[in-house]
Amino acid sequence: MKYLHLFFFNATLLLLIGCKETTTSPVIKDIQSISIENVPPFIYATRNSVQLKATAHYDDGSDADITEAAAWRFVGENDYSEATLFYGLITPIQNGDGNGSEALLEFEISYKELADNGSLRIIPATALTIDDTNITDPNNIKVDDNYTFSVDINYSDGTFAKVDENHSNSLIWSATGSAEVLNQENGVATIHFTQTGEANISITFHSLSDLRTYTVSQ
Repeated sequence: MKYLHLFFFNATLLLLIGCKETTTSPVIKDIQSISIENVPPFIYATRNSVQLKATAHYDDGSDADITEAAAWRFVGENDYSEATLFYGLITPIQNGDGNGSEALLEFEISYKELADNGSLRIIPATALTIDDTNITDPNNIKVDDNYTFSVDINYSDGTFAKVDENHSNSLIWSATGSAEVLNQENGVATIHFTQTGEANISITFHSLSDLRTYTVSQ
């Protein structure tokens, strides 16, 4: 009988040990603040876009990217007519404010009752100049020749720039007469000269434009 009681005592003790809680409570972090990051002071109107970032700052000193979790919106009166805003991606849709002046974009984010705001300027272009320096003789282009055209851009802040892969597809090339546009992207175009005669090549960006005329021969 003594051994039987000892057996049940040991079994009960093992059962209690096995049922003991072994998990620990999860650590819950509190967000202290949120901020908009990667905000440049300005972008040029011909740029494709700029990507902003939203960050949550926790009480333990850690940070987290909440760019796609936060709510983004413009707060300026005319902002939505000057650019688009999608999860921090700002894309100009006008040449500055559309009237040749700078546009000021004001925006804010909100997340779990917290908020932050920021702003940047859109610098408008003031002039376009077709870059055709790879054509040695514009009066002696041959039928079926292909040439790459780019454009130089002047801005209202006095800056001068050549187009690259960061420039907008709002820079539109067109060809009439003895030429056609084979392809265009980011302000750069490939022009095919189709037949003898005159070819007119033009580039436009909203209200700005430039035009070149070439003679195509056999």
